[in-house]
Amino acid sequence: MFKSEEVSLSALLDEIETHDIQLPDFQRGWVWEDSRICNLLASLTMRYPIGAIMLLESGGEFHFKCRNVEGSGSEKKDAKIMILDGQQRLTSTFLSMRNKKPVETQNDNKQPIKRYYYLDIKKALDPNVDRLDAIVSVDENKQIRKNIGRDIVLDLSTPELEYKNKMIPFNRLSKEAEINEWRNNYHEYYDYEKEITKEYQKIDDLIIHPLLGYNVPIIRILKNTPKEAVCEVFENVNQGGVPLNVFELLTATYAADNFDLREKWRETQETLYKNENLKSVDNVSFLTSMALLTTYKNKGTVSCKKKDVLNLKLQDFKDNYDDLIEGFKKANKLMVEMRIYSHEDIPYTTQIVPLATICTILDNDFENASVKEKIKKWYWCGVFGELYGSANESRFALDLVQVVDWALNKTEELPKTIVDCNFSTMRLLGLQTKNSAAYKGIIAIILNNGSNIIFSSVSNITSSISAILQMALSMDYSIMLMNR
Repeated sequence: MFKSEEVSLSALLDEIETHDIQLPDFQRGWVWEDSRICNLLASLTMRYPIGAIMLLESGGEFHFKCRNVEGSGSEKKDAKIMILDGQQRLTSTFLSMRNKKPVETQNDNKQPIKRYYYLDIKKALDPNVDRLDAIVSVDENKQIRKNIGRDIVLDLSTPELEYKNKMIPFNRLSKEAEINEWRNNYHEYYDYEKEITKEYQKIDDLIIHPLLGYNVPIIRILKNTPKEAVCEVFENVNQGGVPLNVFELLTATYAADNFDLREKWRETQETLYKNENLKSVDNVSFLTSMALLTTYKNKGTVSCKKKDVLNLKLQDFKDNYDDLIEGFKKANKLMVEMRIYSHEDIPYTTQIVPLATICTILDNDFENASVKEKIKKWYWCGVFGELYGSANESRFALDLVQVVDWALNKTEELPKTIVDCNFSTMRLLGLQTKNSAAYKGIIAIILNNGSNIIFSSVSNITSSISAILQMALSMDYSIMLMNR
């Protein structure tokens, strides 16, 4: 599925420049600050490792919309390779070492600035000077100004001023022909002075030549790698950045067919979030419900694992979108009937995924009173059995099929979530926080009974809990929950 190798930094920058290497659409924009770029350039000149780069070959299962790396031009062509991990490092290196325009970055206060980068020959050769201090960042006019911009303390706005101040532009340091041309003009400016030539030879041996031969470790993901494996790998290696999840991958896949999933999700949020209980539904939860629904309707194996979401066809998404939206609205209505009024009061937000899908499939049967009661029984068994404490895709799929069949009287066999529920009343004595699912469930049951319990002292806690249990047990679905 992958192979490791070393590739010269110059060769990578060449492929970015020719747009053979591009960014898949799911990658965020370039965001590095001026100080981080300076640190990166210092590391490169010291021949320190800057970490492995992960690339993905195109031409396999993936049909992603891609874009050119910032600063590499606007030419449109099909990417041969996509950057999975290392975008910030590669983009920063390309912009500072290959692009001839100022780098549009930001300062440490996140204010936009434009910068060119130079290597100070004197400081780079001084063993007592930190290498970072030899990396010089100047403005878009190739100057450093002080006193609110009134005083120019360094001017590199012409090649002659670069030579005079002994400052090598980094945007010539990744191509041998360009740095050789600059070197020849530099020597000519100093009339081939012997000491200047010796000094430059030191910088050439110490920094320039090693930088031209700098190798970067590459992990190349081969084109026959399954989508879910790519997603898993990216999540593991990119924890410091914006994580790649199934939504981002699917966004890139759909973008190739000119469908903007990100914009569709914004529209979906506006619709769903009008309902207080649905404000906890994120894009991955929605797509998980969509995978459940489509695999159920396609009459194959019902499943909503990562690979199922990644394999969601665009037409299936479009065909089932409106129905699923209505299913989520029905789920919200049912939760309100169960006296759950806010997304913060939902015992398990993960349980919304199968609940909304079940409501979608039941369609008009959802309004049947006996059907609703069965869904409520299943729901509370999931809560008090503490069976939805994590996203359990296998339980999602099982519940979908079993609850629908049971609710529509296609079978008398109880759903596994009801069978698996094992709630001990002593659990109530151990409740430590109002954020626990059991606590939220009991509050909803109390509200449903129109009762109010107050713990006035330690001595009446036990009797108060008994009262709560009596109220809970007085409800049909709770009787089934506690006394199966």
